[in-house]
Amino acid sequence: MSESVTDQQVDVLWGQIRDEVEGAWADVFKIVNSVIEHDDRFGFKLIESKINPSFQDILLSLRLMEALLDVFPTDDYSMYRMVLNAKQQINHIEQVVTAVKHNAQDDYTHAMAKLRSQAQF
Repeated sequence: MSESVTDQQVDVLWGQIRDEVEGAWADVFKIVNSVIEHDDRFGFKLIESKINPSFQDILLSLRLMEALLDVFPTDDYSMYRMVLNAKQQINHIEQVVTAVKHNAQDDYTHAMAKLRSQAQF
């Protein structure tokens, strides 16, 4: 005895997957916007000491979100673009954090410019 999945059930599941991807994408961009706001207020010299949660906590959250994004099927082109966009921003924040950690202000400025050019307010 096998149970078949109806088209309606498949549509509901795809809707739930889309909602989760959109939620993860929105969360990534909230974090990006927070980093940009902290850069505007404090700049390279003070951002690490002023940002809350810490860069390490932010990276942990983003890595978890990235892992979630990796497991979602992305057959839909717009969903695929959203996933790639969020993952790019995660990479840009990792570049920012690495630059701060190694006191590389030019790299920091370059990474912040990439964040700003892709940010969604």
